[in-house]
Amino acid sequence: MCSLDIERLLDDFWNTDTVLLNDFADSVRFIPLELTPKSRLTNINFHCCRWEDHYIVSSGVFNNFTGIISFDTHGRFEESLMEIGHGPTELPLGLYEWCFDSQTRELVVQGGHMTKLYSLPFHTAVRLDFKDHVSSLIPVGDSLYAFIGAMPHSGKTTEPFLSFYDRKGTLIKNLYYGHKRNINQERREGRVARIEEIKHLYHSGSGNAFFKDLYNDTIYSVGKGNLIPYLFLKTGKYAAKIKNLDNEEAKKKCFYFRGHGLSVTDRYVFINYIYEGRNCCSVWEKANGHTVANTIINNSPGSAGATSMVNNKHFIRYRTPLGKIVTVGIVGVEPKRMYAIIKSSDAMDFLPGINLESNPVLMEVTL
Repeated sequence: MCSLDIERLLDDFWNTDTVLLNDFADSVRFIPLELTPKSRLTNINFHCCRWEDHYIVSSGVFNNFTGIISFDTHGRFEESLMEIGHGPTELPLGLYEWCFDSQTRELVVQGGHMTKLYSLPFHTAVRLDFKDHVSSLIPVGDSLYAFIGAMPHSGKTTEPFLSFYDRKGTLIKNLYYGHKRNINQERREGRVARIEEIKHLYHSGSGNAFFKDLYNDTIYSVGKGNLIPYLFLKTGKYAAKIKNLDNEEAKKKCFYFRGHGLSVTDRYVFINYIYEGRNCCSVWEKANGHTVANTIINNSPGSAGATSMVNNKHFIRYRTPLGKIVTVGIVGVEPKRMYAIIKSSDAMDFLPGINLESNPVLMEVTL
């Protein structure tokens, strides 16, 4: 199990934002995405995966959902796969999130208080029926899906922290904390923390799922109904503390995971976190646990950090071919590559045909 020395990183926090994507990427390919009335995209909540010779992308959230769209490998618009609506392949209230199940070649799509499985080969969708509303639904192999309930954990040992269902909506297994293991998740004066303060379920982009809770420095790989230790975070004096959840100043001195905060490739681990009130993204080498890059975003409006990129999966600095340093959003990962977007305002300086009205430009990065 690999260990990441978070304490060492934060000890030198303000001197770490120096490494660029250019410094460890093997190659970068730019793919301008064709703009049509059905393929208008934004920088916000951008998702991307590659299936065969197609880029599957979406952006926006809820009623601002732009649809799940297919482009060819040159960025030419092919078709809209899912839109807002009430049809079999539509979502009534827009998108919440989706991920790609490489085993079944399906998109696992959540939105409008429902979950649908969209088959890329057959262009059909089926709805998964669950007794309870769920969030962060992730495929974990053999047509099993892990999820965290939409309500935060209450501290009761009778409440599962992770559940596994099949594609028919049948409960297969619940996982529970041990006796008194989760007693610290109760709140003073009845305060209940938001779910993102307590536990996270991540789709890695490599066909795996990962789980982490606030009070445990181990990240677990989620298998077929089981948890296996995968990464250990050495947070030391920066560990999240229950007493700090109601103290914003003290909370700034602790290390907190962000939602959608973990991705893993063959060589690297990407972690989003909050420290000193800043959104940050660190990249680690799996082989030795060393920090490769650490990007710090200033949260103030209009900052040079391009705060819209924070809403993507991860973010990092990049030096354009003309030497300008910009922030790009990482929007998808695979074992040997990742996908990022660069804003049209940053790409128009070096890519012909790009202007302020253009879609964000997709970057295919080999690692």
